[in-house]
Amino acid sequence: GSRIPASKELPKFSVGSGSTYAYGVLDSNWRWDLTDDEAVELGKQAIYHATHRDAYSGGFCNVYIFKPDGFRHVVHQDVNEIHDHQRGY
Repeated sequence: GSRIPASKELPKFSVGSGSTYAYGVLDSNWRWDLTDDEAVELGKQAIYHATHRDAYSGGFCNVYIFKPDGFRHVVHQDVNEIHDHQRGY
């Protein structure tokens, strides 16, 4: 696939059929000074909303933190668990 680099001009991005829903969350809540924990939670919320609203999305939420010296995988969670948590189950 294509690699989409983040930059000052493009600090966030989403691809796929659920992107419209993900961008709604990202555009409303993203800011330059997010902590790593806040960024991870925002990523989870964006993916959750994309998978919950888009019939062609779903499965697992994977979130990575990228830094100048590399990246790490910080979340691998079934989106149904996120949905249940959102609903207080």
